[in-house]
Amino acid sequence: MFYFWGYTSAFVVYAVLSHFFPAKETQIPETIYDDDTDVVSAEDKGESDTPDEKKTYEVDSSPV
Repeated sequence: MFYFWGYTSAFVVYAVLSHFFPAKETQIPETIYDDDTDVVSAEDKGESDTPDEKKTYEVDSSPV
């Protein structure tokens, strides 16, 4: 039963110290959202002659 006290107190101490004294070298300056890239599957591009034939397509991933 005492291990609950150990885990809980260690978590609380870690959370409080991390909140008030964060490690500056691990902080990210800004978030990069990369939601505007379009992913097109081979099924959307066309049909193949045989079911086991695989086709590759180049997708332009440059920003719009």
